[in-house]
Amino acid sequence: MADSEGNLIDANKKAEELLGYTKSELTSMHISRLHPEEELDRTISAFKEMVRNSSGILHDGVVVTKDKRRIYFDISGSVVRYANGEIALIGIFRDITERKIAEETLQRSEERFSLAFHSSPVGMVISARTDGRIIDANEAYAQVTGYQREELLGKTTVELDLWFDVADRGRLLDMLERNGKVKNVEIPIRRRNGDILIAQTSLEAIEIEKERCLLSSVQDITERKLVENALRESEKRFHEFMDNSPTVAWMKDGQGRYVYVNKTLEERFEIDRAHWSGKTNFDLWPPAVAERFRKNDIAALESYQTIEVVEEAIGPSGESSFWWIFKFPVLASGGRGYVGGIGIDITDRKKMEQTLQDSLATSRTLLDTPIAAAFLIDREGICVDVNETLCKRFNKERADIVGTCIWDLFSPEVSKRRRAHFDEVLRWKKQVRFEDERQGIWYDNVVTPILDSRGEVLKAVVFSFDVTERKQIEKELRDYRDHLEELVEERTKEITVLNDQLRQSQKLEAVGLLAGGVAHDFNNILATIKGSTYIIQKQLEKDSPIMKYVEQVESSVNKANDIAKSLLTFSRQQTPILEPLDLNELIRKTMRLITQVLGELIKTHLSLAPHKMVALANGDQMVRVLLNLASNAKDSMNDGGTFTIKTDMLMMDDAFIKNHGFGVPGKYVLLSLSDTGIGMDAGTKERIFEPFFTTKEIGKGSGLGLAVVYGIVKQHKGYISCDTALHQGTIFRLYLPAVEKEPVQREKNKVLSTWEGTETILLAEDDGAVRRTLSQMLRLSGYTVFEAVDGEDAVSIYSRHKDLTDLVLLDVRMPKMNGREVYEAIRKAGSKTAVLFISGYTDDILKSSGILPTDFNFISKAALPYEILRKVREVLDNKQRGN
Repeated sequence: MADSEGNLIDANKKAEELLGYTKSELTSMHISRLHPEEELDRTISAFKEMVRNSSGILHDGVVVTKDKRRIYFDISGSVVRYANGEIALIGIFRDITERKIAEETLQRSEERFSLAFHSSPVGMVISARTDGRIIDANEAYAQVTGYQREELLGKTTVELDLWFDVADRGRLLDMLERNGKVKNVEIPIRRRNGDILIAQTSLEAIEIEKERCLLSSVQDITERKLVENALRESEKRFHEFMDNSPTVAWMKDGQGRYVYVNKTLEERFEIDRAHWSGKTNFDLWPPAVAERFRKNDIAALESYQTIEVVEEAIGPSGESSFWWIFKFPVLASGGRGYVGGIGIDITDRKKMEQTLQDSLATSRTLLDTPIAAAFLIDREGICVDVNETLCKRFNKERADIVGTCIWDLFSPEVSKRRRAHFDEVLRWKKQVRFEDERQGIWYDNVVTPILDSRGEVLKAVVFSFDVTERKQIEKELRDYRDHLEELVEERTKEITVLNDQLRQSQKLEAVGLLAGGVAHDFNNILATIKGSTYIIQKQLEKDSPIMKYVEQVESSVNKANDIAKSLLTFSRQQTPILEPLDLNELIRKTMRLITQVLGELIKTHLSLAPHKMVALANGDQMVRVLLNLASNAKDSMNDGGTFTIKTDMLMMDDAFIKNHGFGVPGKYVLLSLSDTGIGMDAGTKERIFEPFFTTKEIGKGSGLGLAVVYGIVKQHKGYISCDTALHQGTIFRLYLPAVEKEPVQREKNKVLSTWEGTETILLAEDDGAVRRTLSQMLRLSGYTVFEAVDGEDAVSIYSRHKDLTDLVLLDVRMPKMNGREVYEAIRKAGSKTAVLFISGYTDDILKSSGILPTDFNFISKAALPYEILRKVREVLDNKQRGN
């Protein structure tokens, strides 16, 4: 309680406890002592108002306790008037310190939040959770969205069209509902100007004045995302660059473990990248190599400088390779040290350097040659070395030349020419060769570049040969060449003729091989038909009505047999017996047959040499030649004409061979047969000696006539030519080797009275049809026959019946054992049983191939049945006579 002057006149116990003063202390104090200085004016003013108005008042303020503590209070004051008219003021104090402190704390917190909210560089916005309307937004949020802050307040984010995808708002609220907060979610949003940016958004629920709100932070990370994307692209480009670089590249940590290798290193050493990771040099390389690598790694790390070294590595196949390496330190975060490396394969360069050293050594060796003046120069033409020959040529000492410009040794004109050639070497990096003349002496100059590891010209070796004598010889050779060109032109024509003849000969040779093979198989078939025809004839009566048909078959078989013989003759698989023969005499004896062949419309004219024309020939075959050529002439002279036969002796020399394109030097009988018929064109002439080629109508010629003539002439080691042209007739010229001997007079062949017998014959033939036919022919002639189906069967049967066997008839080619092997088995057993070989091949083929022994009895399957039986009888009779 206080009087009207403000002096305290009373206080209760609570006041004492609250303020720390005793009652006596309080009643001796003015109210002003209880309030802090900053509160005095407001407190005294309120007190005076109460006194003046004599009314109560409510007031709050601060008092200071005895121990200097500040206490917040509110006071309810009232006025008491005494009877004497004096007044007193009664104040009831209530301590509100805790509430005041809480309010001040809240206020300071709100001020700090507001300050942080509005000054934050991160965009922040507070919105109502109910409808999403923006309650407050800071300037950073306004800058992110592109709106003024005032434009944002009271609007929703949907109304402001901030969502690139409005569904993102629902997804964020769902996340908030599930997790209680949303932290750093990246979403695209749309600014006021329509630009799209990437925002990192966080969201949490707050309460303001008991209203549920949402506090959102939005940070524009578009630039960061672009940087991240650019970084990813940069890393991608880095890896693509490094993996496609021809250099090898790697990085190791401070302990030497590989943390990165590029694709080139992986492929070059055929070690998978995953295998490199975490490995050291000692895990991957031989110890000595690994030690060198590690030593250089440490050098780069400790010096903290890029070092350049050449290192040798061992490839996957154990081969050495050399690398030009750049190793450099790399300082990573946390101060960790790495070492990186880039290597270029210089294996080829090392080889080139060695080659260069060898080349220089070789150059020094070559310089010592006495046959040429030689010198070694650099790119500027400065002489590095010379040989003794060059010194003598210029009458100078070596010391006077080395170190000087080589071009100064020559006259200006020569120097200019030589320098130009040297420039070509520098430009093209290839050897240059040229000739020049000085004072009547010719030089052949060879400039050879020596290249460095980069392929650039380092030096050049020059050799200068004195070729004056060669030049003189070349002139003589040019004169001689002109003469030779004339000869070459002449010889070219001769070669063309020879090539044509060679092609024709090769073609006929090939056709001959084919014809011989066909004839062999044909003979096997004919042997069966001829034998079967013979058997049928033996078993038929002469007046049998079917005998005439059998005879027709026999006639056709004989014609087929002639064709087979003709094929063998053309293919030269039948070797005729050649003996001295007078062709003049043969022609005279054959003229009657020739005349019959030609007919009445064609005249014949003989122009035979006056002396004997003796050649080594076979009479039967030569008759066949004459008749075949006569027949050919007749076909070309349907309206008549003249057929002329002429003989002469010819000496075939080198000139003849050169002009005609065939022949061997020597003496020949020339047999010319000419007609005045229609002749032939070039295409027909080229094919006349081919078997089965004919210009006749179908059915009027076999096409074997001239083929047989060709084969016979070749068997006689002779030559045949044909000169013809359309409507100019034809001349065949036959050249047969002449001999200086008298013609042989042949006795007439003795005719066996019979070819039948009663002996026992072992027949070995693998062809069933031929075997059965031959067996039946022999049995019909009275012989006893054992049949064997192959060589082994023949030996087996013979071993059981050798005492009964008088003759072994053997096919040359059989399965298991051929004819010769059977023959040798029989002879090895000590038997002298007669042996007769039979084959579809000719005897000369069998002789040349070594299939049959030298001395043997032989009959061809092409023979007629009676010829086979006659040969069997002949062999048996010779055995009986001891032959």
